[in-house]
Amino acid sequence: LAAAQKLQSIFRGRKSRRHAEQLAKREAFMEAREQSIEEMMAKVRSEFDRNEQLTGSPKLKWDTTIRIKQTKLLAVGNELSRKEIIKIMMEEAIKRGREEIIARFNELAAEREIDISDVKKKKPRW
Repeated sequence: LAAAQKLQSIFRGRKSRRHAEQLAKREAFMEAREQSIEEMMAKVRSEFDRNEQLTGSPKLKWDTTIRIKQTKLLAVGNELSRKEIIKIMMEEAIKRGREEIIARFNELAAEREIDISDVKKKKPRW
């Protein structure tokens, strides 16, 4: 009876440590993904701020890009100011970047066999 209990506790201990390790990997992976998304968002914001500070020919190209977007939205019936257009363009850039990052992290998760389908899994009770 004592030997069976000892074997059982060894088995449960191993299983619990393996689960804790997988959970730690998953949490670290998700944290890295969120950090990448935050860095991308900061980069996009700084790029848009930098574009607003341009002068000369690059400024004209930037203004033209904004006016083209404004015209496209006006054709659909949305009359928006320059600030609103810039905000929309920034949101679109952030959305594209977020989708790219998530796709890359999903590929990495598949390669490393990390299950990210249910991140908030609780420790099983045994």
